[in-house]
Amino acid sequence: MDVKLSIEEEDVGMNNSIKEEVKKDGGGALKEMLEDEMDYLKEEEIWSRRRKRINNALAAPRNAEQQDPAQVLAAARSLASAILNAHVEEFISAIERLANQFDPSAIFNCLGAFDNSLLHAAVVAEKDDILRLLLDYVPVHLLAAQNEWGETPLHMAIGVKRSTAAAMLIRRTRDLPNVEDKNRILRMKNKQGNTALHMAVFNRDIKIVRHLLNEDLEPVYWKNICYLP
Repeated sequence: MDVKLSIEEEDVGMNNSIKEEVKKDGGGALKEMLEDEMDYLKEEEIWSRRRKRINNALAAPRNAEQQDPAQVLAAARSLASAILNAHVEEFISAIERLANQFDPSAIFNCLGAFDNSLLHAAVVAEKDDILRLLLDYVPVHLLAAQNEWGETPLHMAIGVKRSTAAAMLIRRTRDLPNVEDKNRILRMKNKQGNTALHMAVFNRDIKIVRHLLNEDLEPVYWKNICYLP
């Protein structure tokens, strides 16, 4: 009880101090900075709760005999459909329901229609929150998974001009321990011989072109079937 009281008193003193500083600042830059910090902390708390729900789903006990490959694939396809039609909280709820029967890790590892992964689905659906969540849990090799047309999730993100999604995918590869893997998705070609850079140039997406050039200059010199970037 004493500890709780001392913390509360300290918090009150801190809040009063902050209010005094904001008052002196006239509600200007300091107030804006504090509001931004509070928004950041609130968002981090939300994401912490979301990850906890996924972690609990991954840890849920289940019968190994129920892991029929065909049923796991069907579950993965249902989850891909959920991505198209749900926001991130509903998507997590869908994972929790499936976790009672299937190992979510097995579902995350599946390829669905036209060999699209859940990462492909999140990019096409323009669900950046779901993509952010998936990047914490799907196997890293799916970053370079190619669908029926040879397109990685990064190809698709650039194809639909999703710069935020492209940045998240690239940033995730930068966290990989193997140096060769860090540039892999930037240098992969689809069945038309296009790298991510080719596609960004074709789309005249200057923002993504600049981002890609800052990440890796090597593809500048590569030909696709017909052209240089």
